[in-house]
Amino acid sequence: MERFVKKVILIITISLCTALIFAAPKQKGDRWVCAQNVQLKEKASVGSSKVAVLKYGDQVTIIEDKQKWIMVSLKSDSSVKGWLPATALTDHRIASGASNSSADAKEIALAGKGFNTTVEEVFAAGFNTDYSDVDFTEKQTVSYESNLDFMREGGLKVEEEKE
Repeated sequence: MERFVKKVILIITISLCTALIFAAPKQKGDRWVCAQNVQLKEKASVGSSKVAVLKYGDQVTIIEDKQKWIMVSLKSDSSVKGWLPATALTDHRIASGASNSSADAKEIALAGKGFNTTVEEVFAAGFNTDYSDVDFTEKQTVSYESNLDFMREGGLKVEEEKE
């Protein structure tokens, strides 16, 4: 019986510690942009005015965290401040094309997909896969205004800044 009680106490302790770790607010610090051409917003809203456009791999410093939106300043120019969707940031350092990395842009893009050139060649040879549609899709862009129209037509609530 005593052994059972010790196990229960151990399980409860581990569960509480785990819950506290995941419930703790994210710490301020540096993050990296993990999306291409993400708009830095004046307010934490999709419809807010654009402050700047950040690129994949840009390093930012966290100012405020509202879970879905994070206020940041650009590490290379701290006067550039605004809000980004939390999904556009990662805790992991990203090597940008401007770094001293020996990887070229294609290798970085493949690594982001979990591939390298050799793996892609083996995968494509084994499955006779044509990536042209994927490459075409990745090159497509949609304007900010079109995105807002799409959201409105789909019945999504879009908080727009009043000018």
